[in-house]
Amino acid sequence: GDVEGALAAGREALRMAPDWPPALNFVGYVLADHQRELPEALALIERAIAAAPENGAFVDSHGWVLHRLGRHDEARARLERAVELTDGDPVVHEHLGDVYRALGRIEQAREQYRLGLEAEGENEDRLREKLRSVR
Repeated sequence: GDVEGALAAGREALRMAPDWPPALNFVGYVLADHQRELPEALALIERAIAAAPENGAFVDSHGWVLHRLGRHDEARARLERAVELTDGDPVVHEHLGDVYRALGRIEQAREQYRLGLEAEGENEDRLREKLRSVR
């Protein structure tokens, strides 16, 4: 819940190791998740992806920041790949569902929310609410 503390810790890690992919991804994801400094978030995540293009968490972050930037078609492609790379992580299903919803692909959004619930992650309450609200 301490976004500022998380960002400060992530930025400190980047100060010590400026090219460390987990820190690049972490700071980028936190920024994207809170819709802050999105161009910086994209640049950080793209650096992480360049170092580890098959890392499912990094690919998810890339799709998520693209979604936040309104680049939904690109986000969809990245998040579909992230689902494969993470073996169906519930948060990735949620992110993909949000993108499908933004694209007006309501049935596909519902399916992703359902799949996320089946994977039983920490985001179950949020997924249940999204599943109820998708129209």
